[in-house]
Amino acid sequence: YAITEKEITLYIDQTRYLSTVKHIPHFKGVITDISTGGINVAAAKLPRNLEEDALLVFSIEAAKIRGDLAARILMIEDSEGGHHLHLQFFRLREIKRIRLNKFIEQMKRRTVQ
Repeated sequence: YAITEKEITLYIDQTRYLSTVKHIPHFKGVITDISTGGINVAAAKLPRNLEEDALLVFSIEAAKIRGDLAARILMIEDSEGGHHLHLQFFRLREIKRIRLNKFIEQMKRRTVQ
């Protein structure tokens, strides 16, 4: 979900999901790289007028993190197959950072095996 600075203050505790909010543009993407600092996402389509420095709110269901995560778009790269977004996590609470670390370590172990 692409949101404004004003809207992020409504969800500052990051425990609510935005899936019920109808006016916020949304899209789906695939994680191509992840760290505790940020995430890279590939998406076939993006909402109109999505620009760098915008805030995105999303969930990573496999990470079992309660509530949404927020990230700022650092760069959008367009390609033939779609778009690549480079995101930096925004206001990531410590408990979510811990769970994210755990998820990343699990993913690393899976790729090594």
